[in-house]
Amino acid sequence: IEVAPGQYDLDAFVEPLDRWAAQGLTAPYLNISCISIGSLTPPDDLLDPEDELAFVDGRAVDDPLIVSRYLAMLDVVLPVYLERGGWILMVGNEVDAYFEDVPDAGIAFARFVAAVRDHVHRNHPGLPVGVVFT
Repeated sequence: IEVAPGQYDLDAFVEPLDRWAAQGLTAPYLNISCISIGSLTPPDDLLDPEDELAFVDGRAVDDPLIVSRYLAMLDVVLPVYLERGGWILMVGNEVDAYFEDVPDAGIAFARFVAAVRDHVHRNHPGLPVGVVFT
């Protein structure tokens, strides 16, 4: 979705939502993960090129840069999703697999989720925000 810092391409996101809506289907739940199945999944420029399990410059997932980039992306994506019947946001997918390799990341991830939840609820009250565990 974020093709360069602050630049978004929603075509691959919107196309299936519109196609499904044309077929009478409702929007699926949305999982835009920062962590998924043991891996970090932010834009590449936020990843440490030397360590696939670390953010750039030793940052944690709750670092203001990581959080602000994620929230800015949500500010673009969520209105499009909600206009098409979206009903829930997940911010991590099977995150416990990552914490097996990086156990100290759990507290920072909890703070990340809280920041995302608070931001989302200010802008879209009532939209559930969650995390998928295995």
